Amino acid sequence: MHLFASCSKLRFIVIVPAMLAAARMAAEAPVPSESAAAFAADVAPYLSAEAVKGQPPVGLDSSHAMIAGATNPLAVHAGYEVLRRGGTAVDAALTTALAQVALNDGANVSYAGVLVAVGFDAATKRVYSLNAAYNTVRGETSSLTIPVEERSGRMVLVPGFMAGVQALHDRFGKLPFPDLFAPAIWVAEHGVPFDNILADALRSQAKIVTRTPEGARIFKKPDGSLYRAGELFRQPDLAATLRAVAREGAGYMYHGPWARHCVDQVQAAGGKLALEDLENYRALWSEPARTTYHGFAVAGVGPPNLGSEIQIDALTIAEVADLRRFGKPSQPEALYYRVQIRRAAEAEVHNRAHRPGDLIDAGLAQRLWDRIARNETRHDQAPVMTPHTTSVVAIDPQGNVVVLLHTINTFAWGTTGIFVDGVSIPDSARIQRDAVAKAGPGSRLPDPGCPLLVLHGGKPVLASAATGYAIPAVMFGHVLDFVDSATKPLPSLQMPYPRGRRVHPATRAEAQEEVFGEGDLSTATIERLRAQGLSIAIGRRLEQASEWVGIAIDASSGTLSGAASRGINGSVEGF
Repeated sequence: MHLFASCSKLRFIVIVPAMLAAARMAAEAPVPSESAAAFAADVAPYLSAEAVKGQPPVGLDSSHAMIAGATNPLAVHAGYEVLRRGGTAVDAALTTALAQVALNDGANVSYAGVLVAVGFDAATKRVYSLNAAYNTVRGETSSLTIPVEERSGRMVLVPGFMAGVQALHDRFGKLPFPDLFAPAIWVAEHGVPFDNILADALRSQAKIVTRTPEGARIFKKPDGSLYRAGELFRQPDLAATLRAVAREGAGYMYHGPWARHCVDQVQAAGGKLALEDLENYRALWSEPARTTYHGFAVAGVGPPNLGSEIQIDALTIAEVADLRRFGKPSQPEALYYRVQIRRAAEAEVHNRAHRPGDLIDAGLAQRLWDRIARNETRHDQAPVMTPHTTSVVAIDPQGNVVVLLHTINTFAWGTTGIFVDGVSIPDSARIQRDAVAKAGPGSRLPDPGCPLLVLHGGKPVLASAATGYAIPAVMFGHVLDFVDSATKPLPSLQMPYPRGRRVHPATRAEAQEEVFGEGDLSTATIERLRAQGLSIAIGRRLEQASEWVGIAIDASSGTLSGAASRGINGSVEGF
């Protein structure tokens, strides 16, 4: 059973696809080599769904296995078929993540981006945490002087995405490593219709992304014009790179030809990235960040990770406050205190003078709650955010669970204009100069993403991830819905939720506003929140968007209940 009930099984074999009218041109392209599988005829509905955004959330129940993704139905379906073939949850999630990057043309996620994950290994009954976030560049000793306006290779950080893919597969994968790349290679080689939102982003970023010969070759048609929405978009250089990684492993991007090409281009643009930075990169296995909340265990990515620290601290304060006494999550008082507790946790992590990973204890949580209850809190620092992210949650029939988030943590394609053998190189240091300076040269940069697992009796009962500008707000709200109100993922997505503070406030007053979506709150609720002292802003649905995917596991029956936001075409499939 899956989201598109009319679709038959997708087979990973070499076969010429029947596709959408917009994609039929792919059938005329040269047949790819056998290392990249082609999709069967039922790819067409998933390609149609790629263009559908801003729809109500979707939910699904199943009994054996499930996968949900914040973006790209075709990528999620590829992961679903991995589960059907007997692959592990990690195999499925990685297949989806690799395909998501290809389908997003390297804009909001990149093979030169980062990846963090938390999961549950059914064989050992243990929770694990993987950190494949950015490293800072060893030779960058003056990060506060990294240019903001001009394009510069100094904006480039050491990527972790592909090292994370390799590490997860080496430990928890079952299918051959090259199999994970087959859908992504197919997308890059055959081509898919150019996405409408990406087409808008390309128009606004055209001068940047086409300023180099490689960028122009990728995004300009033979007549010199930019690709438009719906036109078939192929990425042959990327397909070649993915084939090489599939064949040789992640080392191809860390000490092979791609690594040398990347260093050459970044240094030519004034950057300080060295081959040593790539060769020395390692994905980190760490003890998960943990807390308990009303008898449930909550686990996130271990340090250094800002997002998990915020969630753990917020839940610690919420337990002291006993938020359940303020009524249903939609009640004004409950909403008000959710916002204030999350802001207090963000401020605590932001201002923390001690080392990362030192979470607050019950005593400090009580003091922070007392200040909130007395309305003595005011937090002006910039919100913690991860622009341009996506995520995957997967559960296999053996009970293995993984929650994976990957991102470039900057804006579409960034501003470097650098592409290396088809791979976009983001400017992720540009908007994180303070964080880079605090971490120091050659260090792991704390990542704000926070995939989470909730467990009861030692077994996972909720796996969830949020993406976009309001990750802390969205994650906190959905965990509270699940634990405090026993709300399943789909009904939780249908509730009003805070979207965080304004990302780009124009004034000090705007910096205090909490954004809600149009139609989320009644006039009476808005007035009540403002009467309590909370500044409210109402934003458009895609303004400060943050998407959520979650799968709940019924502890007694084992039934899986999943849901995904569809603001940017999330989907869920299971059997």
